[in-house]
Parts: sequence; C-alpha cells; structure tokens
Amino acid sequence: MRRFPAIDEFQIEVFREGELDEVRVLVELEDAAGVSRVREVLRASLGIRLEVVPVPLRSLSGFELKARRYVRVHQTSGTRGAPIRWLDTQESWEWWARCWGFVLRGAGVGPADRVFFPFSFSLFIGFWAGFEGARALGALAIPGGGQDSPTRLAWIETLGATVLVCTPSYALHLLEIARARSIDLAKLRVRTTVHAGEPGAGIPAVRARIEAGWGARAFDHAGMTEMGAYGYECAAQAGLHVTESEFIAEVVDPATGAPARDGELVLTNLGRVGSPIVRYRTGDHVRLAEAPCGCGRTFRRLEGGILGRLDDMLIVRGVNVFPTAIEGIVRRFVDLDEFQIEVFRAGEREEVRVLVELEDAAGASRVQEALRVGLGIRLEVATVPRGSLPRYELTRGPEVAPAGPLQRRSQFLRPSATIFCAT
Repeated sequence: MRRFPAIDEFQIEVFREGELDEVRVLVELEDAAGVSRVREVLRASLGIRLEVVPVPLRSLSGFELKARRYVRVHQTSGTRGAPIRWLDTQESWEWWARCWGFVLRGAGVGPADRVFFPFSFSLFIGFWAGFEGARALGALAIPGGGQDSPTRLAWIETLGATVLVCTPSYALHLLEIARARSIDLAKLRVRTTVHAGEPGAGIPAVRARIEAGWGARAFDHAGMTEMGAYGYECAAQAGLHVTESEFIAEVVDPATGAPARDGELVLTNLGRVGSPIVRYRTGDHVRLAEAPCGCGRTFRRLEGGILGRLDDMLIVRGVNVFPTAIEGIVRRFVDLDEFQIEVFRAGEREEVRVLVELEDAAGASRVQEALRVGLGIRLEVATVPRGSLPRYELTRGPEVAPAGPLQRRSQFLRPSATIFCAT
C-alpha cells in the first residue's frame, strides 16, 4: 500500500461472510483508476483478489492521523520494566500545568517567586510539567539544564532563585557540592524546595537534612508519567493531598481489591483527555488520613505520603522490610553522605546489605543498631569510601553513574514489573 504516494492513509477491515473470513481494504483515494491499480497490485503480490474501497481524504483514524493531534511525547523511567512512551494533546498538556499549579501553590509558591529547575529536560515528564506549572502560575521559571552542579549553584545565587525544584537526592548532592566549596546554601535566597521523581522528601530524616542544609522548607509531591501529578503537600505538611478536582482516588486491599484505609492507591485521571486512565493500580502503599487537615483543604489526604512500593517490599528472614523505612533510619546520621541498599541471595534466602559512606567502623555499628531497633531485624552494614557511591539526578550528565548490581537508596529497583488495573 505504501508504494502509492497518492494514498494518505488506509485501513484493513476483517469481517465474516458465511463461514469465511474476508478482508476489505479502505483507501483514501479520490479516483477510481487509482483504486483499480491498488486492487491489481494486491492481486499480483498476494495471489488473491481483495475488495478495495475508496473513502474521503482524512477520514481514517490511523496512527499518523492520530499523532497529528498530540503535541508532547514523554517516557516512563523504565526502572520496573520496559519504558513506556506517553503522548499528550495540547489540552492534556495544559491540564498537566494545572495539576502542577496545585503542587506549587500548596508549597506557598506564587507569581513573585523565581523557580529554578536543575534538570536536563529529557523525556522524563515531571519537571517539564513543573516548569509549565510555574510559568502558568506567573512565576519566573528558570531552566537549569546543560549545566554541572557547581554551575547550577552559581546560577541559583546569581539569578536570586527563591524556589528549587528537583529530586530529593539531587538536593542532598548539591549540599555536598556546596560544602566542598565552603558555600553556605542557607544564606542564599532559596526559601522553598519542591521534590519529585523519587521517594525521599516525605521521609522525616531526609526532609530534615534538606531543610537544614538549604535553610528552606522542603515539600513532597507525588505523580506518575502515565497518570499525572496527583498529590501535593500543604503548609501543614501532614501528608499528601490528592487533587480530587483532577483525580478520583481509591485505596484497596492489594490482595482482594476490596476498599481499605491502608492499602494500594488506585487512581483515575479526569482531565488528561489525550491519554486517560481509569482505575489504575499504582503499586503505591498509602494510608488514608481520617482527621481533617489543619490547612482547611477538604481533598483526601495520604497520611505519611507514599509509604512505599508494594513491589519493593522485601521479606528478610520473615520480616517485611521497605527500602523507604531503611532510608528513614539511615538519613538520621548527619555524618553519612550517601548509602546504597544491596539485595542478594544467601542460599534460599533473600538478604540485605547496606553500604554507607562512613570512615569509621563505630559509625557503621551505630547505623546497624538503629536499623535493628527500627526494623526489628539485624542487617549487614558495610562502610565504603566517601564519594564512591553513585549520585543521582534525572539526567544523563557526567555526574550520573549506572546502577549496576547495587540498588540505589530507597528506590530499590526490581528488574521488571507487571502493571495491573483494578476491575
């Protein structure tokens, strides 16, 4: 069919005629002679005569025709399987900006702010949408792509940024860079940090380190490439509000699908007309708050934010362990720059080893004891040299190291995952 440049689009219809399957080919052609030529080429190539029917131009809904309606393409991270590409129409993209408006306003960001995005602006959708949300809010949106970390710190100071939007681990990494250069980030104008892209900002110990280092309030946010930016923190910081004007949220027992207060978050987006999803099982472990929020908002609230990934849960010697729980304990140690969770098999059992950037064995023993008290199980803790573990930001710049066999921080990554939808 593609040999005929005059054909804009075609469609193959399969139908039953008696006991036989028949095929009809619809072609966007305006002249009968062209239809006859297509019919003859098909007969000569396939050895069978097929019905060929002309239809008006631009009347078929092939992918190329559909694609003309979309203005953005983005991609999931692929950390739990093959990356999935996602398309958005102009209306859907404006909806993304509206959703991020809730995130930013919840953190107290307004038109007078200067919002810095230290992000490579790749296929990851999160900070693209955040950038659009800041622009729609009337704030000054500052792109920080194509720069190394010292340059980004310089621009934050030079341009007087008041808001930083990045992953929590990258905010901690910038603290390391600043400390190595004797820069006191608390003296800059940044008063608010907003975090996305990975767990961390909702963990009290991580939040405390970010806030102490930056002299700013740190706010968590929840979203998914395939679903949208659905959750945000308010000034009360008592969990994540679900933006119920744009999403329907349910919590179900992950085993039975029955409604529950503590279980798996199921979402339906309401405004992403270009690629809607109904009752999507996110795999996130959440708990619905029962008391109203002190901020006065009536949107449902997820107590403690995202508590963990259901498919990340480890069973170590009969004890359920979430990587986020490990991070919440390890981040309490201010002299520990970075850590990594290693999962391995010991005979028939799954075991966990925590690598920590500490210089003394006594420090590792204190971390091990804190993990034993907090988790109820003794985990191996091993020290590694400072600066030896990979630092992560959502970019492919020179500071990023491949994950390899060691699984990074609280975002323990499994090699593949299956997406299920609730019924």
